Amino acid sequence: MLPPRGSDTTREAAAVQREVLRRMPPLRRLDLALEMSLLARSLHRARLRAAHPDWTELRLRDAMLGIAPSVAPPADPAE
Repeated sequence: MLPPRGSDTTREAAAVQREVLRRMPPLRRLDLALEMSLLARSLHRARLRAAHPDWTELRLRDAMLGIAPSVAPPADPAE
């Protein structure tokens, strides 16, 4: 398997990475995948926060989930 296009990883380095991952216990691979996922989410949130400092936490959450901004329900006129 070749490294992805545009990758700065050499074929030799990619082969070493594959071998390290192949020898890694399944639970450690899962843990590593979770760590990478959490890091990616953290970096994405930081980028959104830097680009939109005025956004609320709710708006950031919606943007990270890729959904339209949440809208508060209309106030109950009886209250």
